Amino acid sequence: GKDGKTKIPFLFDEASSFSEGLAYFSIGKESGFIDQEGQVVFKLDCDSVSAFQDGLAYFSKDGQYGYLDQTGRIVIAPVYEDAGYFENGLARVMRDGYFGVIDKTGTELVKPVYDSVRMKGDYIIAEKEERTYCFDKVGKLLLEEPGRIYEWEGLLCFAVDDQYGLADSAGNVLLEPIYNWIIPMAEEELVIANKDGYWGITDYNGKTEVPFFYDQIRYDGTTEHGILISV
Repeated sequence: GKDGKTKIPFLFDEASSFSEGLAYFSIGKESGFIDQEGQVVFKLDCDSVSAFQDGLAYFSKDGQYGYLDQTGRIVIAPVYEDAGYFENGLARVMRDGYFGVIDKTGTELVKPVYDSVRMKGDYIIAEKEERTYCFDKVGKLLLEEPGRIYEWEGLLCFAVDDQYGLADSAGNVLLEPIYNWIIPMAEEELVIANKDGYWGITDYNGKTEVPFFYDQIRYDGTTEHGILISV
């Protein structure tokens, strides 16, 4: 404990830090999880196990990965080659060398057919054969582009032939990819953009609000008199 006194006796061959109220232990051939009083919550019959995160831990059995809950019940069968922690109800998994995303019921929201998958904010961004796909958190495809897609202040920036455009959270294109770079100001519904080497500001309809004339533009916030920028 914090006072330096032993709270759980030194009985274990192995022990982990506590995570979400549980810690891994092993004694001889037995292993499992204990609570913060040192009581065994459940024992394990698997090859390896992670700490708990978002209520679940991933484990391996005969080289395959699945998930169990805090009672030791298997909630997602070990059918994956690799698995990661759940975060906000989603986890990345791998099967046959490809990546996808599942929810806590084991539903494959994004099928494991992609070369890479990452979760960013409210989006799942996957890549396969030089194309990028953006899904929402329930697996609906929002955007598919031949170049990069990334999240910025809840919006989607995307590239086509090194030119950048902007889409909203539903995947609707707001700005066509005609800019060298874009920096959305979501609260103002404006975008700082670079075109032909110069910086300006456009609205979501492509209307120029500040001419493309400047070497640099920086958004400094708002005041009672309006938007504050530096050029």
